[in-house]
Amino acid sequence: RFELTRMVVELAQLVPGGVGSASGALDLADALGRFFDGLQIEEASVAGGLAELVAGELAEHWEVSRAFLEQALILWPGRLEDLGVVDVSERRVRLLRRLAEAWTTAPPKGVLVAAGSTGTAPATRALLIAIASAPQGAVVLPGLDIGLDEKAWGKADVQHPQGALKRLLDAGRVTRAQVQTWPASEGEQPHERWRRRIVNEALRPAEETADWLHVIGRLKEEREDAVAEGLRGLSLVSARTEEEAATTAALLLREALETPERT
Repeated sequence: RFELTRMVVELAQLVPGGVGSASGALDLADALGRFFDGLQIEEASVAGGLAELVAGELAEHWEVSRAFLEQALILWPGRLEDLGVVDVSERRVRLLRRLAEAWTTAPPKGVLVAAGSTGTAPATRALLIAIASAPQGAVVLPGLDIGLDEKAWGKADVQHPQGALKRLLDAGRVTRAQVQTWPASEGEQPHERWRRRIVNEALRPAEETADWLHVIGRLKEEREDAVAEGLRGLSLVSARTEEEAATTAALLLREALETPERT
């Protein structure tokens, strides 16, 4: 953090608005560190400059701090080399890649399970694919939406809750139909099943919500009171601001934690 702060001060003339104080330099160093982490975790190439990372209107915002960031990207690797160290995020990516390669070449013979990861980062995705391909390997996916129709599934992009799982399955050349349901999930209560269906429908990609009335109709064909059953036990809170919504959620979580037998 202090090494990054020193570099920020050295490049102060390139910082839009300058660096007015030590705390300002520390804050900018933290932001720069997160930027480096993001590039390393996503294994994003910046060989052609930062302009290629974004398109359209966002590119104009990049231009404001582009000179500073590109100089930082040149200086930081050299400083790490002088110190004889590597960034934590970069090290983690290299280890995950090495492990994925080793397990792909010589898969472990015993039981191998990865549970709860969506494989958001490319290196993690590669490791999950290697685990799934092992003789006794299994990857347990959290909340894969089996019921989302194919057209909506095809529109699940990076911003969509199912986006990471879609990229993982695509990379592993696996279809949703090939994913088995976790046995314990099959014993869920009716209202839990319909709750999940309704929440998943609410999280459809925006451009695929035009036929919601038809979706509701199909749900009612499966069960007349499907919507009512799915909404049973839910409350509606109309928050005026994001902060108010966050406070409400925190209080509800705290209440659940302090109530015996609740999760």
